[in-house]
Amino acid sequence: MTVFPIPKITGTHADVLAAIGLADLLEAADIRATLSDNQSEFIVSSGSPVTVTQLRRIGLNPGYEYLAPNEKEKAKVPAVVGDRFFDYPIEKQKADRWREAQKAAKTAGADVQEQIATQAPHPDFRHYMILNVLQGDGPLNKSVTWVYSSQPDQWSDLLASALQSLAARSDFDMGFEPELVQLFNPQAAKGYARLKPDSTSRNDSTKDAWAQPVLEWLRFRGYFRGTIPIIVGDDVRLFSVEPRRISFRRFLAAMARLRQDSLYGAAPKVDCLGALAVARALVNSFEDFPDEFGQPADLLSGLMVTHYKSLGQAKAVTGISRLAIPGWFTLDAADDVARWTRALDEYQLRLRRLDDTVSDEIQLLLLFRKYLEHRGPDTLLRLAEFHEAYGIYLIRKRGQDDWRFPQFSLDLVEEILSQQMPYSGIIQNPGFQAIAKALRSATVTAQTRKRNKLEFREIRYDILPELRRKRSLPSPAAFLDTLADFISAYNAESAKRLEQGKTNGIARVSEADFAEFVSLYDSCQNPSLIGSLLCASATCKTSGPGTASEEPQTPETDE
Repeated sequence: MTVFPIPKITGTHADVLAAIGLADLLEAADIRATLSDNQSEFIVSSGSPVTVTQLRRIGLNPGYEYLAPNEKEKAKVPAVVGDRFFDYPIEKQKADRWREAQKAAKTAGADVQEQIATQAPHPDFRHYMILNVLQGDGPLNKSVTWVYSSQPDQWSDLLASALQSLAARSDFDMGFEPELVQLFNPQAAKGYARLKPDSTSRNDSTKDAWAQPVLEWLRFRGYFRGTIPIIVGDDVRLFSVEPRRISFRRFLAAMARLRQDSLYGAAPKVDCLGALAVARALVNSFEDFPDEFGQPADLLSGLMVTHYKSLGQAKAVTGISRLAIPGWFTLDAADDVARWTRALDEYQLRLRRLDDTVSDEIQLLLLFRKYLEHRGPDTLLRLAEFHEAYGIYLIRKRGQDDWRFPQFSLDLVEEILSQQMPYSGIIQNPGFQAIAKALRSATVTAQTRKRNKLEFREIRYDILPELRRKRSLPSPAAFLDTLADFISAYNAESAKRLEQGKTNGIARVSEADFAEFVSLYDSCQNPSLIGSLLCASATCKTSGPGTASEEPQTPETDE
């Protein structure tokens, strides 16, 4: 037995959890496993055949603890479990004390913060908390009791038979009667198990006949290894990391780093930050696994997001979606790590600055989330539209003397967007570059010079919103006419400033540059794409020898 297929029979995170749980089981037997996605199924493979002798190393260990959610349930812990249970009331007190200490430590010294770190709550506390909230402790506790009630030798033989059944794609009765709950099986909460079902009671258990005991038990293990539960107000958002082709040890290393990231905000914000956090976790684990290279998206497919909406006394599944990991660069060498780190720093900083209680800013988060939802040729177009909208909003806020939002770096954005044709041909076009520079000079650069009390040219607050509106019209002429009017006014102002003997703001867009841009625009199958890229490029900051910063003289640090 070296290859174990896990069929995607539910289309939910239940399939992912089963694959991760199996890999975790093999890891407990000191068997190195690899996770891969084979479209209709996940494949868990080992380097050599799995033997009963190896499985005996696991012992009577379910891979998680019995949950005692309150004092009453602590008194009911089965004798075979003994003291091997998760004491939720005690762990919650520890977590509450640690949270309060963290708040008080923000202004404390490093020594105090290190001391508080040693008092951190149980690393799986949030998982057990969500397990309690979503009422998944019943079947999980039942499985713990089942494992501890087994005989060690019989247990090893049972595991071997279960693995043989998985390898043969057949069912196997482990002697464990599973119960379907929405935390591990979101499909069990859709329609049939809604709060007020038709002709059945809420406690109707006929759906449990659909369960496969082996897969159900593996899902319990996978929940603790492959998910990140997020609290969003009264709701729960469960992130399940989907493998594409990755060793399980690297997967665990990435998950350990991912758990350390602080994800907060409304659903669109935590989704965006979560996808970027997955990419960062893979980048940070590169040096420990140099043989596993390629884009992060080659290693992990992304995030499966399941939303559990609070309905008062209960929570129900109201949405399941998938987010891709950005495929900006390869990850083959140390230089790639530096590029990824810089890009992730820029995007995470700017997304964190967005306030998801402000309608305009949550729209920006939704645009970036739309980019993460897309796969295929239109993916980069969604990213360009995010940059276009972000830049226009940044200009508006700076016009109101709100400088919280830093610009993106032009070289970084161009490198990301230039990876795909026709984007690279558009961005490198001399006419496109000249007009983008003129728009930048009349917007973000002029604003920054004004704030730094330097001589500045007229600030055109209207031009980018107008270009954005005109690029979506059926007639391309409307966009070109607006751009031609801007260039005419821009060149006239440059000529006037030159006559006045000024050394700043005297550049002009030549007729050849505009003609080359018009030729590019007319030949493009999607002219709106050029308009989006132009607005996006115009609001990014430039840097280099002899180039003044277009940002105010304040450091870019997270708030």
